[in-house]
Order: sequence, then C-alpha cells, then structure tokens
Amino acid sequence: MKAAEDFVTFPCPECGEEIARCSRCKKLSREYDCPECGFTGP
Repeated sequence: MKAAEDFVTFPCPECGEEIARCSRCKKLSREYDCPECGFTGP
C-alpha cells in the first residue's frame, strides 16, 4: 500500500487537535474522527 503524499491538516472544530486527511478522502467527503475528543466530521 502506498502512503498518501497529497494530504491536508486542519484543527478539530471541537478541541483543536490537528487532523490529517488525504485529498481523496476530503474530495469524497468521507467522515473522519478526531483521535483526541471523538468528534466526527464530514
């Protein structure tokens, strides 16, 4: 499996923890979970 080279990082809207997502997941609006507070976003 190849590691994603194209990704973005942004702060969690709830706690500010840095979250990283690959550009493909962002484009497809896949859900993500914050590892710190459990917030789930689109």
